[in-house]
Parts: sequence; C-alpha cells; structure tokens
Amino acid sequence: MGYELLIRSAGPDKPLDLSALAARLDALQASGLPSTPDPVAATPPVAPTTPASHTAGPWSVPNGKGRLEARLFSVEGTPRGADFDVPFGGSEEELRRAIALILGSAETLAAVVFDPQLGREVGKGAVDEVVARWRQSQDWMVDVAGSYDDTRSLGEFTAPPPLVNRRSKIVLAILGGFIVIYWLIGRISDFLR
Repeated sequence: MGYELLIRSAGPDKPLDLSALAARLDALQASGLPSTPDPVAATPPVAPTTPASHTAGPWSVPNGKGRLEARLFSVEGTPRGADFDVPFGGSEEELRRAIALILGSAETLAAVVFDPQLGREVGKGAVDEVVARWRQSQDWMVDVAGSYDDTRSLGEFTAPPPLVNRRSKIVLAILGGFIVIYWLIGRISDFLR
C-alpha cells in the first residue's frame, strides 16, 4: 500500500500510445530512477518501439532504497494510462523523484496526472501539496495499521526466548519431586494414625 498517482488520457476519445512509456519503464526497471532532481530529463530519450519490443508490465522500479510500482491501465482493450504506486516508508526525496517522472511522462504523452488522495488533477505547481498529502497519508497508515509495507526501517525479527528453558525444567522437576514426597509423607502419616 502506498501513495497513488495516475496518468490518464486527456479525454475519452484520446487513447494513449503507451509504448514509449512502457519502454522507459523497462529501462528504469533495470537501472532504477536516477538520483538527479528530474529523472525524466536525466533519462535518455527512448527510441520509438514496436509493441513487441517492451513488456506490458507491471513494473517495480528501484527508487533510492524504495521502489516505484507501475502498471498500464486500459478500458476494453484501449490504452488509457498508467497507475503508479509509491510505497509508504520511503523518503521525501524518493517521492519527489517519482512525481517528477510521472509528471514528465504525462507531459510527453499529452495526458493528465490525477491524484486520488487529493481528488483532482495535479501538475508541476502542486508537487508540494502532493508531498504534504503523502505525509498525511503515511502518518494515517502508521496510526491505523501500526506500520506500512516498507520494512526497511524495521530491525531483524528475533524469536522471543522460550518460556521454559533447561534451568527452569530442572527447578520444576525438583519442586515436583518435593511435592510428591510431601504428599507421600502425608498419606503415610494418615495411614499410621
């Protein structure tokens, strides 16, 4: 679970040619998002491709220590956009790199970027607002679920020590022996009376 941003066609009668975006995501899946402020400008332009020369996704693009998840979106076989998910737990820098890639890709496709959390289209002027909502969403996820999917900040899981170890078994055996002896002594004394 993470913060979602969606690229959609500008209108219902405008299908998108997603082959360039798919080829870019293929390349980024292998190399990761660049650490420069604008990953779209830093990514070499992708040559036009034939439909068979790229994968159809979904993609998991390395983004710093985190990931950017992406998948194509179509309606009745007509390409309409792409869905992006930035998993919670990453840094603000990772989010800003992902936003830059998504906004640049939408601009290249002559498409729009929709933010479901804000409930509206967003552009380059709304990056700080998206980041603020991402912080809110991430805090809400921690409050409600207790954690988020990204476990990079969590330590290694260690099993708790056993409740009964060798020493406590010996102590319990000795105590059990004393209880049995006292019980036998009590029964013998009752019998002798």
